[in-house]
Amino acid sequence: MKDNKAAVIGLLVVLVLGTFIASRFMGKKYSWSERYTERSKDPYTLYLAGKILKDYYPNHRFFKVTRNFSQTLKKQHHAGGNYLFFGRYYYITDRGVDSLLNFVADGHTAFIATKELPYRLIFKLFGDDDFCESEDYTGEEAVFSSSVNINLIHPKLKLDKGLPVEIMGQYDPKIHRWNYIPTQYICDSGIHAAGTINDRFVDFGYIPYGKGRFYFHTNPIVFTNYFLMRRDGKEYFDGIMAHLGADNIYYDIAARKPVFDHTNNRQPRGRRPNFGQEGPLTYILSQKSLAIAWYLLLFMALAYLAFRSKRKQRIIPIIEKNENTSLIFIQNISNLYFQQGNNKQLCLQKFIHFQDFVRTKYALNFKNNQTDFAARLAQKSGIPEAKIKEIITIHQNINNSTFLSDSTLTKFHLAINHFYQNCK
Repeated sequence: MKDNKAAVIGLLVVLVLGTFIASRFMGKKYSWSERYTERSKDPYTLYLAGKILKDYYPNHRFFKVTRNFSQTLKKQHHAGGNYLFFGRYYYITDRGVDSLLNFVADGHTAFIATKELPYRLIFKLFGDDDFCESEDYTGEEAVFSSSVNINLIHPKLKLDKGLPVEIMGQYDPKIHRWNYIPTQYICDSGIHAAGTINDRFVDFGYIPYGKGRFYFHTNPIVFTNYFLMRRDGKEYFDGIMAHLGADNIYYDIAARKPVFDHTNNRQPRGRRPNFGQEGPLTYILSQKSLAIAWYLLLFMALAYLAFRSKRKQRIIPIIEKNENTSLIFIQNISNLYFQQGNNKQLCLQKFIHFQDFVRTKYALNFKNNQTDFAARLAQKSGIPEAKIKEIITIHQNINNSTFLSDSTLTKFHLAINHFYQNCK
């Protein structure tokens, strides 16, 4: 019995370590979903935004807010600057709202890009009933389309052709909800328009407060990697930053996480769960010794259930087949290069795919100075040596060129495709 328990414990430890190592070091599929985090380089994440902001103003300081903005501000001795937030939703308490209001009132700037306006902050800015009167308000706050054109209004910052944006899935464009600021908030005494969707709907605006300004943007997806890697996307980002001015940057990543507090800025469908009331475990968890005992009891209960189930029924583990995700990654990168019209990089990616195919199927590695590669591959694949040399020659010409025409791209594609269809 003791030997069985030791084996089970050892197996659990191995499984935990194996899962951690697999999730940490093994490749994963390219994700095309919106995820507002700097830790990923997927298309719709904020990896580039975090890198750009860190060194955007070399003569000013950059602060990353990871817990609480008011505490960060206090640690920096209330140094002024620009407060920036990018995220799906903006979670903030009444205390956080008051701290941000005081910061802006002292002559600083806050920029908040989120899919929903932070209504608790909006109500503080407008008061109870101080909304703009608008005859055009229909209750709608979004445009549903796979592509729109967004632009800035300021004549010195406006892009000549605007910023055409299209939301892509893994293979095709997909319908996206493009939010805009409701007309009931836009007027001389409310939010002033600073940017538009399709030259009609306002998705970027500001409202003066004290000596400073609040800026709001309702489509944070335009600040993700997919758009910042484009020249016009970076120009649009620079235009946004020009509204703020050169100063210290407070980059808030903490407000993306829900705040379990009765003053939380955002609650689903208007319902407000009262997290402020004390529950039966409040006192137990407030005492360190009782809290340790409580968590130890929970751990023992879970361990008992785990070992009990082991004794009743032996679980046969399912070992999944390892997948080679490198080809999926290459295909996704090729899609990006095709959308950008980068024929050279697309051809280079296709040749990498060709090399991997040859290496996997025929155990042959291609090297630039290897003269007998074509002959060896022709012998194994059944493809004429001249056809293989044609692929290699085109690849060498592409690698040494700076511009690649569509006809060369087509010729290279047909040559490789002929190999795939006729090799044995």
